Amino acid sequence: ATKELAVNETYYPFQTFDAPGCVEKMESSLIRQCTKVNGFEKPSAIQAQCWPILLDSDAKGRHRDVVGIAETGSGKTLAFSMPALSLMSID
Repeated sequence: ATKELAVNETYYPFQTFDAPGCVEKMESSLIRQCTKVNGFEKPSAIQAQCWPILLDSDAKGRHRDVVGIAETGSGKTLAFSMPALSLMSID
């Protein structure tokens, strides 16, 4: 699975909040909360790596699981909650 992710541009990290994949798949009100209200300039490393994988689904609508290991304060909670909230807002 790792090799599949490495060669597929869909899974490349979202380096900015206005990256095409981020804008297309993330709920706009959540991005606005991060950028305008909280003043975040760009996603943290754990967020940039997790979001493309968590927001993508296969032909059957199934999503991948991610295990993220990062320091306290690195943005792990936001890395996992923003995709979940974005997907729930679609449903």
